[in-house]
Amino acid sequence: MTDDAARYRRSPFCLLHWEGGDLLARNCDDPRLFRLAERYVPILHRLAGWTTTGELSASTGVDEPTIRTALCRLVDMGLVVTRQDAGDLPAEAGETSWDPLDLAIQRRTSRGGYDPAKPRSGSPPPAFKPPPPTPAVELARVGLDDCWSLRAALDERRSVRTYADADVALDRLGRFLYASARVTRTTTDPVAGRFAHRPYPSGGARYALELYAVCNSVAGLAAGAYYYHPRHHALHLVRPRDAWQDEMTRHARIATGDEVNRDPPVVVVVTAVFQRTMWKYENIALSLILKDVGALYQTMYLVATALDLAPCALGGWMEAENARWLGLDPLVESQVGCFLLGYPETGSVVGG
Repeated sequence: MTDDAARYRRSPFCLLHWEGGDLLARNCDDPRLFRLAERYVPILHRLAGWTTTGELSASTGVDEPTIRTALCRLVDMGLVVTRQDAGDLPAEAGETSWDPLDLAIQRRTSRGGYDPAKPRSGSPPPAFKPPPPTPAVELARVGLDDCWSLRAALDERRSVRTYADADVALDRLGRFLYASARVTRTTTDPVAGRFAHRPYPSGGARYALELYAVCNSVAGLAAGAYYYHPRHHALHLVRPRDAWQDEMTRHARIATGDEVNRDPPVVVVVTAVFQRTMWKYENIALSLILKDVGALYQTMYLVATALDLAPCALGGWMEAENARWLGLDPLVESQVGCFLLGYPETGSVVGG
């Protein structure tokens, strides 16, 4: 039973959501999930700070024995903590760097994965998308044969945020895409289906990532958003330049801390076809996709450095809005990364 003199508050990691007609509750630092009666919601609502049973009874109008019973249940669930049991939790509910949703994703990575004994639902998703119905802009199939060594690229890799006043050559953009993101080979598994391998690693070889080159100033190419088809090594126009492309470019500049000196010639939007990874992996699919983004970023940085381009990855963007602008359903395929490209200006501002 609770101690009348004890104080209680809502865990900073408490998360409520509905699934159908059920109210579900979890402490995002705990693997358990509970169905919660809605009568508990007003109690949780009043537990933002340390509160006694008497104070809680007075604020809710619920008698103290009922409050005590409810608090025992909520403490057992991990949704409410006592002053004595707070341990390493922040002294106040707001004093934590963890957002509950971020913590839930982090904790799920150790409780999910691939169960080969469990049948998958439906057929495996296609390994790559069909090209849009627009004409293909064929790109030269040239890699990095005459470029720097890997060691030099690793040593010189930097984020560069200022650009020369020059259009990026289509040949240079093509070489960048060819070396960093093309399909290098395909393989087939009788259960998992077809795999389309790329130059970077991917969890389970699912390769959920897709690239869209939003071109502001590429020599010989009309401004607009282009889908990069990794198997055909070709660009297909998705959207001609419009007001949203200008807005996207403006936000990209803001995301750099406004350190760029002019509009980046190319904004590479990285999207994920989520089902490719979710089809195989439970609970950890998003975590794996974000790891894939990191692997792709490093590959793109090294390739850009070897090609004397100015690379800069961004950490924030208008993902759902950009996906819809590209003609995508954000629940099926949406933005998970963003990468700026141009030619470096002499004395460019560089980062980590």
